[in-house]
Amino acid sequence: MYIRKSRTGGIVGLGLVVFLLWTLLAAKPELRIERVCRPIQWSQNVAESIMGLTLPRLVTSVTESFGRVEYGCQYSVWRLFYEKKYIEEQRRMGLSEPTTAEN
Repeated sequence: MYIRKSRTGGIVGLGLVVFLLWTLLAAKPELRIERVCRPIQWSQNVAESIMGLTLPRLVTSVTESFGRVEYGCQYSVWRLFYEKKYIEEQRRMGLSEPTTAEN
């Protein structure tokens, strides 16, 4: 039983490492943000398929809900990794003071 648990953990760990490398090796920041949030899109596809088979009238609601979640993911990742650099660049270029969620 112990061997099976460690093998499963190793497979999950390897999958996580592959996902992180796939995300980090993207050439552009926009692509990195998109890739980080890609599992939400994968989950959306599964949820839409299940709802389409069981309760077709709710597919639109599921699509809209996942769209909001994906936007929230992309915005959160952008703020976490890129917002400060964006603000510094705006100031360096002498543009108006950028607004942030804190302002």
